[in-house]
Amino acid sequence: MLYASVDGQRRLATTSGELGICPGCGGAVRARCGTVKVNHWAHVSGDECDSWYEPITQWHLKWQKLFPEKYREVVIDEHRADIHIPGNDVWPNITIEVQHSSISWDDVMERENFYKTHGVLFWVFDAREWGKNFNQLFRRLYKKTKHCKLGKFSFEYADSMVRWKYKRKSLIDIDSWCFFDIGKNYLVCFIPSHKNSADCFSGYLISPKDIFRFIK
Repeated sequence: MLYASVDGQRRLATTSGELGICPGCGGAVRARCGTVKVNHWAHVSGDECDSWYEPITQWHLKWQKLFPEKYREVVIDEHRADIHIPGNDVWPNITIEVQHSSISWDDVMERENFYKTHGVLFWVFDAREWGKNFNQLFRRLYKKTKHCKLGKFSFEYADSMVRWKYKRKSLIDIDSWCFFDIGKNYLVCFIPSHKNSADCFSGYLISPKDIFRFIK
């Protein structure tokens, strides 16, 4: 985990061996800081209280740093959301799952069902490796201005429409907005309402700032 409570303050791990309290379960955690892994807090017991935990990477940090610190790693019930933005009069609660490791269909569905009870869910997947062969995975269809709406907020963006030719089976039933980080400051955005069939899913090639700036 990135944050622990130290003397009542939400703190990053900066000094190895420092003790803190897990904001989720209240258990004791110890700071682990080095040159190989991202600085983090680990439970002294050795047990992880969040069953959805995955090791923190620099890629995770890059995405979390796009948002104010108060929105990063927010505890919701027994889980720690990578990014969680409270709702207001413009949009509902927004949770962003930043997923680096491979994930099973069962785990995807469990998170979909859980986070949707707390608002809107966005996924960001690390596709830098399997997305290298972009032209083989996705086919550009056309470029035009699109109009999208989230809650009471509407926005427009213009980009190339693409089609995913070989959709991953574990992601086939996702009904939330999905963003695939294919590197070089590009995302492939798939919008649920544009799903054509189980293996044909249309979306858009965009830059991160175009889609996330309105919820920062």
